[in-house]
Amino acid sequence: MLKLLLCILILFIHAVSACELKVGVREYPPYSHKDSEGTWSGIDIDIFNYLMAEIKCDKEYIEVSFGQGVQLLKDGKLDGLSQMSITQDRLKAIEFIGPIRSETLSLITSNEVIETITTFKNIAGLPYFFGKRKGTYIGEEFNELVRKNQVFASKFIEMDNANPRIDLVIKGRVVGFFDEQRFNKYMLDNSHKYINMKVQPLKINNGLVKNSKYSELKSIK
Repeated sequence: MLKLLLCILILFIHAVSACELKVGVREYPPYSHKDSEGTWSGIDIDIFNYLMAEIKCDKEYIEVSFGQGVQLLKDGKLDGLSQMSITQDRLKAIEFIGPIRSETLSLITSNEVIETITTFKNIAGLPYFFGKRKGTYIGEEFNELVRKNQVFASKFIEMDNANPRIDLVIKGRVVGFFDEQRFNKYMLDNSHKYINMKVQPLKINNGLVKNSKYSELKSIK
């Protein structure tokens, strides 16, 4: 079955007065990756390149952390950003273009975790701490448990967007974290830092993103 992929193209609602757009990107293979010469490539980059060619606009890729990118987008200092889920708060200031794909998060942990984690409720009874990146949307069930279950909420340490979460696993501060499942698979296959990591059965499907219209982009079909 063909899956619509989660919208990665998010444009600040008051931007695009001139045909020169600033796009926030970060190291997030296979979606975006910078080579030794500073050239960006990946799935998201291909889509941005196509979009800019269609509307005949120049582009500038600006490397930012996820948290920086969200704030710069809201402030109108970026025109586009990749890898964001729709939330009601973001819809107040951000226009989503898509749908591009569905987002599925997977829980990745170190081999120190011998238990099998299939549900959020499993986590509350485990003697471990997990990382949560600031601003990451892990679904309504997760948010509801954080609000109502103090034991569950205490299992998560909020992480700085600027630092790779895997480094905190290596340092022993947490045993794992949630991330996009294709990213997790890519890192397991390609990064030596992930050699002692594994993917748990627990997955979170954040669903499909609806189409939305951006008034300056009517030429895009």
